[in-house]
Amino acid sequence: MDFFRIYADRCHHGKEEDILFRELVKKPLSTEERNVLAELVDEHVQGRALVHAIYEANLTVARCENPASTETLLPLLRRLIEVLPGAH
Repeated sequence: MDFFRIYADRCHHGKEEDILFRELVKKPLSTEERNVLAELVDEHVQGRALVHAIYEANLTVARCENPASTETLLPLLRRLIEVLPGAH
């Protein structure tokens, strides 16, 4: 989870959002290009929410606070596999 939280979210996605996406919106993009950019931004938002949910569920499982937390964690991990390029 540290890899996703620190590298993917902060470094990689952070640079895309703070540099690439910010500059792209200033460009004269076609409707199709703007749609692709919007999809990329949305994927970042969804990915960050998913990583956060996995992180929180994992903490709950690790603390043994709720035995049912594993039932929450496993579907989130499966979803992460689905959204990772080339993971399936």
